[in-house]
Amino acid sequence: MRTLPSVLFLLICAMLSYCKSLNKQKPTEAVTGNWLIIFPNHHLKTAHEREVYSRHQDSIVSLYGLKLISLSANGTFTEVDSLLKSTGKWMFTTDSLLKIQEGGKGFNPFSTTFKKFDNDTLQLTQYLPLENEKIKLVWYLKKVGDGNQATKLFEASSNNWRNKPGAPEPATVMRKRLAEILHYYAGYFTLISKEATYFIPARVPLPLRYYQHGLGLNAELSPDFNALFYNATDAKKAYIILQQAMRAIEITSTGDNYVIEYGQFLKKMGEWIEK
Repeated sequence: MRTLPSVLFLLICAMLSYCKSLNKQKPTEAVTGNWLIIFPNHHLKTAHEREVYSRHQDSIVSLYGLKLISLSANGTFTEVDSLLKSTGKWMFTTDSLLKIQEGGKGFNPFSTTFKKFDNDTLQLTQYLPLENEKIKLVWYLKKVGDGNQATKLFEASSNNWRNKPGAPEPATVMRKRLAEILHYYAGYFTLISKEATYFIPARVPLPLRYYQHGLGLNAELSPDFNALFYNATDAKKAYIILQQAMRAIEITSTGDNYVIEYGQFLKKMGEWIEK
């Protein structure tokens, strides 16, 4: 009969062996899958580097932060916001240099060096040329693996609402489209609430106004929201439905992370519209 210390010793050995096998995973295998870009961690050595990066930091985070991307085993790159457009390509030009091409704004090209993959978090090192400086950034990406409900966000069937209508929509069809959008971003907020300490309003093409523990609607419709519908007239009709949903549901703060609450709120709105 094994004693408790010996059982614990065997368990620890097994865990170390498993972790060692993960660390031996090839870079190509490690980066294949669905990802949430969390943030870039900058490494600045001089005052001039800090000055240069401060002028570009917001635009860099706005361009890449909290985006959903897929790197398929066949070398296809997809930015989920551009799921219905032409896909890009990704490859390792050496054992550690990851290169993305034809991937849309910010990803044509995008070159980084594989640094580390651990606990479903990928680290990629980039030397970004800015104003005659090469700014070192370490990008952190979270893998959205099998078993995570957020994998639905990457599926084409969950993104049908991105197809622009070819004609004015009946109210029933428009309500269905709105509900799909609201459920999609409810799932998106749930995902980022677990992985990030910030959010980017521009990632969500809904006319939302954000408060610490609540949501409202902007008075004006954004071009991104208008683009989801056949024309401006249909977009206004959709906006009225959103107003009705927002007024109909009851919002009570649970004291949770406010991004989680945004997701809960959008989910309730989607359910009300589906009734």
